[in-house]
Amino acid sequence: MRNVPAQRVEIGAMAFQVRIKGDTAQAIRVSRNWLPKKRAVFDAATMAVERVAGCPVRSVDGDQAIVLARLRCKDAPPPVPTAVIVLDPH
Repeated sequence: MRNVPAQRVEIGAMAFQVRIKGDTAQAIRVSRNWLPKKRAVFDAATMAVERVAGCPVRSVDGDQAIVLARLRCKDAPPPVPTAVIVLDPH
């Protein structure tokens, strides 16, 4: 995802830098959560990616630091980064 602009998204206590290229998204967790559970990170990263991409996530993989997602909107134009997006996880 080199040279792809990042969009910062905050989901509750977690923050991510989201980059999208084609039908693939990368969410890098930049918050300092102590030992977050993988499922919690994947859920928050999915919300962040869907918000930035504007389409649903098909699948996710990765770990608590970097989450890779496949999107269901292959032909969508790339998102334009804006100010920080803050979402309520509930």
